[in-house]
Amino acid sequence: MTATLSDKALYQATRQHWQQGRKAEAITLCRQLNQQAPGFAPGWLLASEIALTRRQASNALALAERALKLAPSTEAELQQVRCLRALNRYQAARQQLAQQGMLTDLNLGSERAWLFSELGCPNAAAKQYRYLLQHHPDAAHLHFNLATVLRHLGQLEEAEQALDRTIALQPEDDDAWQLRSSLRKQKPDRHHLTELTEAISQRQRPCPALHFAKAKELEDLERYDEAFTSLQTGAGQRRAEIQYQVEQDLAIIQAIRQLPTPALKTDFNAHSEEPGPIFVLGLPRTGSTLVERMLGSHPECYAAGELNDFAQCLSRLTLAQAQQQGVRVSNQLELVHQSASIDMAQLGQHYLASLPPEAQQARCFTDKMPLNFLYIGWLLQALPNARIVHIQRHPMATCYAIYKQWFDRAYPFSYDQQELAQYYHGYRQLMAHWQQHYGERIHSVQYETLLEAPEATCRALLSHCGLDWDPAVLAFHRQTQASTTASASQVRQPLYQSSKAQWQHYRQQLAPLAKRLTEMGYL
Repeated sequence: MTATLSDKALYQATRQHWQQGRKAEAITLCRQLNQQAPGFAPGWLLASEIALTRRQASNALALAERALKLAPSTEAELQQVRCLRALNRYQAARQQLAQQGMLTDLNLGSERAWLFSELGCPNAAAKQYRYLLQHHPDAAHLHFNLATVLRHLGQLEEAEQALDRTIALQPEDDDAWQLRSSLRKQKPDRHHLTELTEAISQRQRPCPALHFAKAKELEDLERYDEAFTSLQTGAGQRRAEIQYQVEQDLAIIQAIRQLPTPALKTDFNAHSEEPGPIFVLGLPRTGSTLVERMLGSHPECYAAGELNDFAQCLSRLTLAQAQQQGVRVSNQLELVHQSASIDMAQLGQHYLASLPPEAQQARCFTDKMPLNFLYIGWLLQALPNARIVHIQRHPMATCYAIYKQWFDRAYPFSYDQQELAQYYHGYRQLMAHWQQHYGERIHSVQYETLLEAPEATCRALLSHCGLDWDPAVLAFHRQTQASTTASASQVRQPLYQSSKAQWQHYRQQLAPLAKRLTEMGYL
């Protein structure tokens, strides 16, 4: 059916309303459009996009398929993949993308590559990015996106070359500068300090990512006083940019500690129970990626990376239950209180169903989202055969490693020494709470001990996880699986000791942090 001028005008009006945030009007107009012109495929495709944004993935998929039947298009095929991904139908989504073939259109090809990355297919993503670059060699964002994928794959030299090209094309891309500095240890005869200093001087705005990049390179070159000056400048600029109150996070931690802690079955035995999900958790930058890579090197364990799935499943089920009960949940504290009464078995089922197929098919798998330490009570109730692996590190080493890391939008407590100490205190209080109630289910790994006695530490770790000893876990750096964390560059190397005492170069500069940690009893 050929669309009339009025159909097209109504379509444009609907899209404009949706983009402007006038959602109720857009939904009404979209229904009117599809009733008025049921053979107009773009109308059904727009309805699918709206439904997916509203978390109605099943309905969105049906609408995308209707658009495809009316008029097959790459746009509708990609929307179908988005819907399949939202429904956790990873295999079907991957097959749809693979059947599509390489795309030359800049926007559509970028979307296809991004979807491959989201679906756990970094090699396919890199292939699509490279193909696009043959047709759009001056598209800076393509070079940057390719670099992020290559970094996850451990192809660090090519990633650096892609970032060199990104910066040459778009020198204002601060993220490209920061990522390039993070790829390797800088050397006296091969670094970017001159270019970084010049770039900072040319900025007419705060550029915290550049200061973090400069601090990292200065530290690599053992110019510690200069490094901390740059780091402190970057952290201060970043803190000024974000709206954050650490007291809100601490209130949530306190609310979790005050919830009932149901007893677990008392006859759990790691050696007789079938291996299940292994949650590697704690604060970031404590060695969780290293432990995950070691476990992922075991032939019976799949390293699934940092997954947001458990927290998302918990939030969705809690909100759905509240809606059914007519209870209003307007903030995070209310969400915490409401979550104590959800169906834990259902929570576990939803979480397992959300996983990529590699994790579902493995005998066991790791989920190394650090902030899962907040949910240990829910984890153990929802997944009775789960293993909890808590990674610990010297308090000052932990806090400095967090402070010096560019997290961008994550971990907002990391940019101020006082707030960092406060959050660390909240974390330690909550872990003491979990240890008191579920201590026999939590296996602690001390990062420094792991470096000093890797085999003994790994043997105890594997025993807790219900896995037999395999020396492959000590050859983790040879693993080819992608890593998507801040440590993606470091885990390609064998064990090294240099990071253990890095904070000691900054004892004077970190005195405010040390003072607070001492007052709290951690030093």
